[in-house]
Amino acid sequence: MKQTEEIYSNTKLSPILILVPTYNEIENIEKFIRYFYEHLNYDLLIIDDDSPDGTGDAAKKLQSEFTNLHVIIRKSGRGRGSASIRGYQYFFEQQYDFLVEMDADFQESVEDVETLIQEAQRGNSDLVVGSRYVDEGGFINRKWEKRALSQAARFGIKLLFRSKIKDLTCGFHLIQRNVFDMVPIGDLISNGFFLFSEIHLRAERENLKITEVPIFFPDRREGQSKVNLRLVFEFIREALRIRKVL
Repeated sequence: MKQTEEIYSNTKLSPILILVPTYNEIENIEKFIRYFYEHLNYDLLIIDDDSPDGTGDAAKKLQSEFTNLHVIIRKSGRGRGSASIRGYQYFFEQQYDFLVEMDADFQESVEDVETLIQEAQRGNSDLVVGSRYVDEGGFINRKWEKRALSQAARFGIKLLFRSKIKDLTCGFHLIQRNVFDMVPIGDLISNGFFLFSEIHLRAERENLKITEVPIFFPDRREGQSKVNLRLVFEFIREALRIRKVL
């Protein structure tokens, strides 16, 4: 089925694009966008999977106020992984230099965006991962059940793929444009949350320069977590599927 979407592209003002996929984040989206532009002035792309709660429309209304806010509302072809891939395509088509991917739930810090960018520029890293498992990184008030799940996923993937990356599952990362020359967007096969791990693993296989910087990961402030048992099984299934090609 051909994907349908509504694209509300605003003015490109920066070589850096911040990608934020969303679904049912009405409690956070306006607060996030305003907080983002209080601290940064990079181009911001919201990709919303036609949230029933009106997240995409709420973001779209703020475009008149923030001239480098871009919004894509997808009517089909939904899913966390495919939303990220659509963002990567937009990034590549519009010829940005750096892409930072994060969520709108305040679990990743807007201030840490600068940390990732500075690390990429200083160390000429191809991929910079916000890591909870390096020195000075970690969790804040994290529920033990979710922390245990994160640890289990981390150890399982590291064992399965023999990776040296300490935080393979974190989707808060910076990707330089040249990464997609070595890891073509069309080759990515994960459609869920394993996409982050797939990109990190493929970049590692291509011997690209990967740096991990410490971040703290708090519980979300408002709204419901997207992690559930179905997503856990999906994550495992995709890990095993991708293991066959890497």
